[in-house]
Formats: sequence, C-alpha cells, structure tokens
Amino acid sequence: MTRSIRSTVLLAVFGFTSALGGCASTAPRIPFNTASEADLAKSKSEEVWYEFHPGDEVPIALLYTGLIEAKSPVKAVAKKPFWLVIRPSSPALFSFDGKSIAASPGQAGMMVGREGNTNFVGVLVHMGAAEDAPAELKR
Repeated sequence: MTRSIRSTVLLAVFGFTSALGGCASTAPRIPFNTASEADLAKSKSEEVWYEFHPGDEVPIALLYTGLIEAKSPVKAVAKKPFWLVIRPSSPALFSFDGKSIAASPGQAGMMVGREGNTNFVGVLVHMGAAEDAPAELKR
C-alpha cells in the first residue's frame, strides 16, 4: 500500500472511531464550579466537558413537569470524579473516566413509603455506573 493511500485509510479510520466516541474528545474541559458565564455559554455552540471532582458542590435544580410540577434546588456533593458532557442540540451525557461517554448515565426508580404520619412517593436516582447502583434499582 502506498504511503498516501495508507494515510488516507488511517485518517478515515480515525474519523470513524472519533464519530463513534472511540477516541477521547478534544473538547474543552472546564471545572464547573469555577466556570465563568462565558464558559457556560460555550456549550450552546460547541461540545464542552464540565468537570466535577470529589468534594465539589454540584448545585442541582430538580424540575418536574407533566403529571406533577415542581422545582427545588438541591445542594449535592460529588463523591467521585465525573464529567457532564454538553453538546449543542443534544441531550446531556456523562463520562466517568474523562475519556469516554458512559453508555448509560444511571438509573431511576420510584417507591412509596411512610415517614412518621406522612406517606411519600420517593424518587430514587442513581447517577453512575450500573454496577454501583443501590440494590433497590438492581431488580
């Protein structure tokens, strides 16, 4: 195989594996808690990986819509490193290693219970690798 044909084939293979997410993205990695307004606005026009490390505050606004409607801020803390991958016109994705996109961002389930004299509907959300999910979500 001539050198130019080999180079063309290698470039095509590289492009194909990059499109599949087989290679690490060259998108900017930005620590979320120190991101400026301009850093947050970047995700509207390009792929951005927002970094979270153990101990980082993860401010989350839970928004429910549909059968019930509510919103509530929650102050969470990262237990493990992860990256929130934001791409324009695409659902948010997660990376648990900073190199590859997770096949699944986690699992969610619902349960009913009673605390004191009050019944409740619990929404259990696990964000992370499936093997680390709590037993209630491994049915």
